[in-house]
Amino acid sequence: MPDEIDLKQLAVDREESTRTSIKPRRSHLSRYLVPGLLVFGFLVIIAWALRDVLIPGTPVTVIPVHISQVQSQQQGTALFKAAGWVEPRPTVIRVAALTEGVVRELLVVDDQEVKQGDPIVLMVEDDARLELAAVRAQVALSQAQREEARANLVAATTNFEKPLQLQVELAAAEAQLASVATELANLPFQLQRAAARLRFAQQDLAGKTRAGTVVAGVAVDEAESELESAKALVGELEKRDGSLKAEVIALKRQRVAVEEKLQLKTEEQRQLDKAVAAVAASQASLDQDLVAEAEAELRLSRMVVRAPADGRVLQLRASPGTHLSGGVGRQGEHDGGVAVTLYQPSMLQVRVDVRFEDLPRIQVDQEVMIESLALSSAMVGRVLYLSSEADIQKNTLEVKVAIETPADVIKPEMLVDATFLAGKREAAGAPAGSVNLYVPRQHLREDEQGTYVWTVGTEGNRAERSRVETAGPAGGSLVQITSGLSRSSRIIVSPPEDLEDGDRIKVTGEQPPAE
Repeated sequence: MPDEIDLKQLAVDREESTRTSIKPRRSHLSRYLVPGLLVFGFLVIIAWALRDVLIPGTPVTVIPVHISQVQSQQQGTALFKAAGWVEPRPTVIRVAALTEGVVRELLVVDDQEVKQGDPIVLMVEDDARLELAAVRAQVALSQAQREEARANLVAATTNFEKPLQLQVELAAAEAQLASVATELANLPFQLQRAAARLRFAQQDLAGKTRAGTVVAGVAVDEAESELESAKALVGELEKRDGSLKAEVIALKRQRVAVEEKLQLKTEEQRQLDKAVAAVAASQASLDQDLVAEAEAELRLSRMVVRAPADGRVLQLRASPGTHLSGGVGRQGEHDGGVAVTLYQPSMLQVRVDVRFEDLPRIQVDQEVMIESLALSSAMVGRVLYLSSEADIQKNTLEVKVAIETPADVIKPEMLVDATFLAGKREAAGAPAGSVNLYVPRQHLREDEQGTYVWTVGTEGNRAERSRVETAGPAGGSLVQITSGLSRSSRIIVSPPEDLEDGDRIKVTGEQPPAE
């Protein structure tokens, strides 16, 4: 029999269906937060798009890099020619008077060859000789004073080691004390004799008085006088006892004082120290006078001006009667004491005025051909260096060229033509049509990682620290950049001290390229 079907299981619960179909109310989170986030994000996007207007960058001035076109040249090919003047290398030799004086005689003429130590100028030396004589007399006086001080020192030393004067004073004090002590010891005996004499005088006077007219009156008077003398002597001796005792005490104190003085020897020590100081002072005074004597001898020897080095006379700066100051002149001239200038014929150079546009083609040790109307053939020279200061009136820069083997006919200040030849850099350097980049030297910076310059980034509003590598200088102020910059790079002029890589900037001006 089939199973029975429960129809209740097939029934639909309409109450539950009705309850689930009712939508719940939305929460405050979905109603306010989500729209607020959308609005905030939109505002952030707008602020980011307007950041250049809202936050202006640091104003800066820029300068483009200097671009020089490279032309391929065969080594030894003439690049350009410029005028120059011959001059001594490295400078002229100034023959200066080392002391003040008046020129008496010149011993050389123009273009004369001289050797080191040769006399060049004789100056009036009368004053120098008198000064030397006076100083030597002072030296003799100082030597005599030193000997006197040494003699006093010997005497003071002897007196300190053997103080005879103090010993004499002590002996005298002891002798006087002994004499007074003896006199004090003999005083009782003297008093006894005086008392006996007094008694005799009394008895004699009494006897003569009793005799009456038998004894003459003169004899009585003599007896009375003798009695008075005896009384006075007794009185004197009685009083002398106290004074002699006081004198003994004083003499004992005097003896003790002399003994202490002999033991301390204070005055002798002072005299000895004074003598030592006097010797030192006299020696110092003598040393000063000896220095003055050496200076006077040196000044006298400098009355003859001698050549400081081998060379040839370039110019006579003084004549007989000229006053040479031996240093800075009375009008503040640098050559106030120069009498003659010399140069070395084997050490010559050419001062060449080179135009700015030719400077990039110059390098140190570059070969130069030097020509002159006075020469049958050109001389060879080498570039020494480029001067650090340009001539703003002629728009040129001085280049120093050393002459390897100067001809005998070449003299300073002669006008020559210098032809600069292509070197290895022009012959085997960059290919034809390429460029060299240069920046002013003052814009280069240094830190622990090397050399860098501040440039404007590719976006045009960001500062960028560009690491660069440099080559030799071009001119006095331009430096060649071999890597790190391009033709379109712009250098920031005078960047702020607190500028950082990536800081926002605003270009407010642009300078022309440096020459």
